[in-house]
Amino acid sequence: MSTVPIKYPEAIAWVNTHVPIWTAAAASIGLDPTQPVTLDALATAASDAKAAYDAAKSQSDSLYEAYQLAAKEMRTQATAQVGQIRSFAKGSSNPGAVYTAAQIPAPADRTPKPAPGTPALFTVGLDQSGALSVKFKCPNPPRVGALSYIVERSIGSQQPFVYLMTAAERSFDDDTVPYGSGDVTYRVTAQSPTKKGLPGYFTVRFGVNNQPQIISQGTSEQKAS
Repeated sequence: MSTVPIKYPEAIAWVNTHVPIWTAAAASIGLDPTQPVTLDALATAASDAKAAYDAAKSQSDSLYEAYQLAAKEMRTQATAQVGQIRSFAKGSSNPGAVYTAAQIPAPADRTPKPAPGTPALFTVGLDQSGALSVKFKCPNPPRVGALSYIVERSIGSQQPFVYLMTAAERSFDDDTVPYGSGDVTYRVTAQSPTKKGLPGYFTVRFGVNNQPQIISQGTSEQKAS
């Protein structure tokens, strides 16, 4: 551990404390009488320099705060005026000329959000209550947004699809399949707030011990997996 503190403010205070002691005892501690005098002058110079630095830093902090406030007000006003220019251009017969004159870019054309993907890779099982438990995947393009899934069901061949539920997740349970139904086909369609995707289909057959098995799935009722 250093006898003289490492940090300069503490070192200045330490030297100021020891200069008078060393001045009085110079001969008995092995110092030339001029050495404490020189050290005292150096301590005074260091103290003065620190005081000047502290004052400059305080002023600098104040100036920086003023700069931040001024720049913030400037940007707020500039943003408001850009909005005003855009509103004017929107109602103009030649919006491009307005943006050229203002030297700001015209708003980028917003491409419509794509339609959701198609549900696929269905898996089924029976939960403890005996309900048919279904899970699936649905790869979606970017920017689709929030999705829900319309589930429809057809029992038996050539029967129409009937709305069953709207699932919030990529899974659903069906506890309303009549016993002994045979083949049951589901149609699952992903939907966003503005668009629907292509439906995915899968057909379940109940076999031994009424265990469900998917016998076909794809993008049409007839397409086998």
